[in-house]
Amino acid sequence: MVWLRVGSVAVNNGSTTVTGTNTGFAASVRNGDAFIGPDGRQYEVANVANDSVISILPAYAGATASGQVYAIVPVQGYQKGLADQVRGWVNTYGQKMAALGSTGNFEVLPVVKGGTGASSVTDMWSIFDLNSGNRQPAFAGLAVRSGGANLTTQGSYLLWNVGISGLSGATSSICNQGGGSGGFTWHTVNASADIAYPVLQYTRDGVLKVPISLEVPSVSGMTTPLSIAQGGTGANAPATARANLGAAALSGGVPRFDSVGVGTQASGYNTQGLYMGWNATGTGEGHFVCNKGGGTGGFTWRSVNATNTVTGPSMVYGFDGQLSTPSLLVEQSAAIGGNLDVGLIRPQGISGRQGMNGGAFGQTHNWYWTGNLEAWVGVTFVGNIAFNTSDYRIKQNVTPVMGISFLDRIDKYRVVTYKHKNFQIWKDDGRTRQGLIAHEAQEVNPLAVDGVKDGTLEDGTPRVQSLDVMTLVTDLMGAVQELRAEVNDLKLRLTKFN
Repeated sequence: MVWLRVGSVAVNNGSTTVTGTNTGFAASVRNGDAFIGPDGRQYEVANVANDSVISILPAYAGATASGQVYAIVPVQGYQKGLADQVRGWVNTYGQKMAALGSTGNFEVLPVVKGGTGASSVTDMWSIFDLNSGNRQPAFAGLAVRSGGANLTTQGSYLLWNVGISGLSGATSSICNQGGGSGGFTWHTVNASADIAYPVLQYTRDGVLKVPISLEVPSVSGMTTPLSIAQGGTGANAPATARANLGAAALSGGVPRFDSVGVGTQASGYNTQGLYMGWNATGTGEGHFVCNKGGGTGGFTWRSVNATNTVTGPSMVYGFDGQLSTPSLLVEQSAAIGGNLDVGLIRPQGISGRQGMNGGAFGQTHNWYWTGNLEAWVGVTFVGNIAFNTSDYRIKQNVTPVMGISFLDRIDKYRVVTYKHKNFQIWKDDGRTRQGLIAHEAQEVNPLAVDGVKDGTLEDGTPRVQSLDVMTLVTDLMGAVQELRAEVNDLKLRLTKFN
């Protein structure tokens, strides 16, 4: 036999282990073979561990080396080769042959030996009792292919691609009713099969009976309309459907009704309920009507959250014509007449007239509280409204004014006469007025003026300055007090002189 020289080996002086690289020891080397090492000596192969490791006897006597040539001599010859082949066959087929036992003695393997006991398919079905209807074979999967089928025996059949109803490649379920009524049923049972759930039926006559409900994304091919009693319209055309539902003809694509009633009837207003109608007085108006019956009547409006567990404030319009709302936000011009019960009014502006029966409404005006009551006409700030409120309970950090001369202040105020010019809401009316210039007075007493010179709002609109009249009045009072003190001092001096 051929000597093995494939690959290379590594040996260590005094060691019995030989490590090969690409040697394939397991397939070609047997215990007892001769290993001729790199040192030229011959050693006995004591054990084949795997493809790359063998053991030798005695221990390697040569120098330690790796990547060396070697040779393994099959000293057992042809008998060894035959023994190797037999051992390979036994390793591959031995357990399988042992498992067959005595089955090799049968031309047809019986059932007790794991066979079918039959030499034909027909005999096999009979032996396994598969054609009596008493068995229920279970399959992980069932494939049904095209081909003829004998449907002349009572029973249920599953076929494929037999061309029923002109369908190709379709799966067909067929029931031979025999002497019965035929049809199909489907239902679910519990794990122990002692509880059956609702049964879906398909009869021989083509009727599908659904016991509870039917969920159908779309229906096509239906020619008989569902009646109103069945939840349909009783019609197969839009105009007929609207007529059946009591709707008038379409106008601009929108269905119209003479009236919509919420209550015991939907026509006329003589039954307690809520109605929506149109043109009741012949003026083309839309209207809502509440027949209060024995109640108080009226209307309410409110918002609720998505689950109807939280409700917002209600607006109420009563039978007596009173509208009650928690707050009112008027965002555009709106005239409000009659009685209005409002918790809070938030208008963009109030438009007044001269007296009760004066001329047309003019500029809108507003009031805004910042600690002072600001007066606005349109978008123009016209000044603060003076109040006489001076209660000690609204004041803190009260400190007497000291260290200044009120008389000096009065001397510094420049009293002027002037006429209005056309600026924002002010017009040149030709009238001469007397007063102060705000920013000049502010230089004398900063507390006497509100705003800054040439001030503007955030949008660039000019914000005019205004005088704090009470501050000016107290400047005058301080000056009078100083004059009185000087007069008293002069009186005292005159008395001493006399």
